[in-house]
Amino acid sequence: MRSNLPPHEKSPRRLADEVQTVIGAGLVTTSWALTVASYYLLENPSIFEKLRAELFAALPDISAPDAFSYQKLEKLQYLHGCVREGIRLSYGVSSRMPRLIDTPVPYGDWIIPPGTPTSMTILDVQFNETLYPKPHDFVPERWLGSPKAPDGESMEKYWVAFGKGPRNCIGIKYVRQFSICSLHPVV
Repeated sequence: MRSNLPPHEKSPRRLADEVQTVIGAGLVTTSWALTVASYYLLENPSIFEKLRAELFAALPDISAPDAFSYQKLEKLQYLHGCVREGIRLSYGVSSRMPRLIDTPVPYGDWIIPPGTPTSMTILDVQFNETLYPKPHDFVPERWLGSPKAPDGESMEKYWVAFGKGPRNCIGIKYVRQFSICSLHPVV
């Protein structure tokens, strides 16, 4: 309230809107991702058992003070795959976010001229069968190691669960800090 923001930016209505955005983006999407991941884990006993075995091996004493430290959890590659799949399948915003391109863009046999509005949804990528075979299935193994897309690029290039570019979700900053969700797990 003591900042140099203009008064209308500090109005109760504006601050309430900001709080709603943070709650919606941080709480609702996280709980939905956990719900989706939990569903798939319970629906697929073999996946559940693989994750359970990895967790029990890595955390033999869950009462130890460091039992659930980031340093331990970030090394668990199967957990990493389960987190990635839970996030991929629990997409948040699915509306198109149009952009105006400022240079000609080749697309197949066409050239898209500058000034043309273009758009896509997260679903267009996250459920693309070329990038994600069996895209509606929960497959943690697709994230193990250093996965590559069919074009040889890292799958990180196609990880759009949080959007991309200047309009990506602010939550990605926190996901990247918690490297369990990064594409390159610490070993």
